[in-house]
Amino acid sequence: MRIALHRALPLAFLLAVVVLPVQRLHAAPRPTSSAPSGQPVVLATITLPPVPSKITYIYPHPVGVAVDAGRQRAYIADPSTQRVSVIDTSTNQLVAEITEYMRVPNAIAVNPIIGRAYVTDLVAYRVVVIDLATNGVQGLIYIGAPSYEIAVQPGSNRAYVTTSANSVKVLDLASGSVIKTISDPGFNELYGVAVDPSQPRAYVANRSGNSISVIDTDTNTVIKNVTVGSNPNDVAVNSVTHQVYVTNSNGNTVSVIDTTADADTVVATIPVGLGPFGVAVNPVLHRAYVTNRADSTVSEIDTRHNTVIATIPVDRVPEGIAVDLRTNDEYTANNGPGTVSVIGMSQ
Repeated sequence: MRIALHRALPLAFLLAVVVLPVQRLHAAPRPTSSAPSGQPVVLATITLPPVPSKITYIYPHPVGVAVDAGRQRAYIADPSTQRVSVIDTSTNQLVAEITEYMRVPNAIAVNPIIGRAYVTDLVAYRVVVIDLATNGVQGLIYIGAPSYEIAVQPGSNRAYVTTSANSVKVLDLASGSVIKTISDPGFNELYGVAVDPSQPRAYVANRSGNSISVIDTDTNTVIKNVTVGSNPNDVAVNSVTHQVYVTNSNGNTVSVIDTTADADTVVATIPVGLGPFGVAVNPVLHRAYVTNRADSTVSEIDTRHNTVIATIPVDRVPEGIAVDLRTNDEYTANNGPGTVSVIGMSQ
């Protein structure tokens, strides 16, 4: 059941309130480049403020990140302070906080076509829908279990959510309802999920199963399980090269799966840093970016050769990561100190 709180807004297309006083942490916006130049460096570190409680302060420990490049906004999910922070990516200033209906927000995904973001919750049995134009809660989608990660399939206006019930919930975002619950014998401690916008496929990570389950999104059934490294956590799709990148947290590697013509075979295993957690892909620059929790770095991978070409130190315990396709910068949620690192190319 969906509780509509605001009217729907007109459609918007991609190439989102409480306003907070903040300190500027970034230089003037840089021109967008179509190819990497210089060296990858941390351009800015944005400190998320603590939340006062009755006795002391609750300090942030952010996990999830999503970027809406068209609206020039980054969204940071923080289960500790029970909020989603909104960053203006043109200035890297914190501009809003969303707290309504937030219990333990974990991950966030953006659908720029309809101007909505979707937030999972580690405790509540629902996904919170945010209106990107107002940063207000637009509705709730009840899914029957706490949820981990979410991936939006813009073409079908659906989303895929991994849950603590060892199932994947398929959401119809137009009606705000669950249209199917996917269960499979291969599911084993689900976490990360990604969809391929170029073909009807979704990929979910089985942490304890050391595998990736491939879902046919036309039929919403599991069609294959692919063995990867130890304790796979996050998944990202490069729809240009038809490859899937999987972080193996216990193996300190990234598995690369070739999905061409449903081959679904591991074609490379890339050594990265310690405790790889999140992964994001920039198909324009032929890059993948991996957060390494245990050594507080980000590994930059050249996806044409599937090799690490740079290691960037960031703040402690980076987890979620997302790419801004307008600026080609990356945003990492640093769980340790409660900060966000902005990575870009030195000029």
